[in-house]
Amino acid sequence: MKVLVVKFGGSCLATPEKIKKRAELIKSYRDQGQSVIVVVSAMGHQTNELVKLAYQVSPTPHRRELDMLLTTGERISMALVSMVLNDLGCPAISFTGSQAGIFTEEEHNNAKIKELKPIRVEEELKKGKVVIVAGFQGVNPQSKEITTLGRGGSDTTALAFAKYFHGNCYIFKDVLGVCNADPLIFNRAKTFSHLSHEQLIELCRSGSRILHLRAAELAKEWQVSFQVVSADQPSIYTKISQLPNTHFKAITQANNVTLINAAIDFALIKSTRLSAPQVFNYENKIYFWGDLEIIKPIHMRLQEQGIGFLKGLSFYMKANDPSTIVSDFLH
Repeated sequence: MKVLVVKFGGSCLATPEKIKKRAELIKSYRDQGQSVIVVVSAMGHQTNELVKLAYQVSPTPHRRELDMLLTTGERISMALVSMVLNDLGCPAISFTGSQAGIFTEEEHNNAKIKELKPIRVEEELKKGKVVIVAGFQGVNPQSKEITTLGRGGSDTTALAFAKYFHGNCYIFKDVLGVCNADPLIFNRAKTFSHLSHEQLIELCRSGSRILHLRAAELAKEWQVSFQVVSADQPSIYTKISQLPNTHFKAITQANNVTLINAAIDFALIKSTRLSAPQVFNYENKIYFWGDLEIIKPIHMRLQEQGIGFLKGLSFYMKANDPSTIVSDFLH
């Protein structure tokens, strides 16, 4: 069975109009003859709103009840997507994590997937239906308790199904794939055509919000290749696999510092020989460009030496002398 797993983040499903648009894309995949599993997040910022609501009624929400509350967000999304697909003449059915056979540890709020037994998913796929699965949740097979997978759990759900079915996996975001800078901040950010699992992990460790670190690490552990795809422009994507990008240069967010100019065209930066990144500050956040492997050491070294971040300056280490910090003007 040729299976395609597609996952839509909350911002991609934030409004009824967006849900209808995503449903049309899902239908197009099925019309191409693919068996489609759709993993959905809660609409917009609904999960954050539910957490806020919980703390409005209780200063210390019970962890089990918090899971019961938070899983409702994905259930709303899955039902709505299924409704639209059926209206489009595309047979679909929605499942919660437990109905989809996602078995987890007993821990609440941050459980790990132990096993998939997607019996009902396979049955419905064989009937030609699109199966919509609520991301971020599962069930403990012993206690029968509903659990959640922690932040980024919907990405983890999608990757787990891709691993099980040996299928292609598209993770849709509201940005143009994985970029060399946050495209919501830097308007000259460029999309990487491909990255290795390890390069993606380095980005996530250093503050990139494109994918949750745990999901990126699991993708590497499970050897699952996937694509991070633009929801509005599906032809634009970044493929994540074991193949590294030899031209990997990126900016990612770390800790708060003072503001300097961020209006720099990163495509004009030619050197790839620096053993540590340059540093940029924007809106009280610090950004690095260069080889991400020693972002943390250089940041720690700058802090330890008490070096300030002055307007118009960047800092980096000389490639041949990692102990030396050099400052340079941004033009």
